[in-house]
Amino acid sequence: MQSERQMSALKQETELQFFDRGPLDTLALCRFLEHPLSPGLLAKILCVQEAGRFENEVFFLDNLGFCEPSPARNISFEEACRFETVHKEVYSEFGYRFCNVPPLSVPLRAMFILERVQETSLQTPSSAFREKYLSLSCV
Repeated sequence: MQSERQMSALKQETELQFFDRGPLDTLALCRFLEHPLSPGLLAKILCVQEAGRFENEVFFLDNLGFCEPSPARNISFEEACRFETVHKEVYSEFGYRFCNVPPLSVPLRAMFILERVQETSLQTPSSAFREKYLSLSCV
């Protein structure tokens, strides 16, 4: 499902796109839960890395100091902090740099991210890049 959303978004000509989940997030979850890495996930990770699909800088939202359990996310704050550590380790292994987003309100976090994007001049991939990526069939 996530791959379908990314494929659809990639086909759109927009200046900037943000993705909330990617294959490295799934790898982090596998490690956290001590599940084996599936061949399909490994292939997806390698394909995305080869294509240079994502910017090298990723935004990590710092925790708010608490965790509200929900039916979809039944995790303690301590477990959430451990998962955060695993998440950062995985992204580091693949050469990503972090931009930590401070624990602010949602509108202020959004403003922080947009200002960072403007400061670093992050741009959307070119049409040639889009064609190369789509031809790899790894979305």
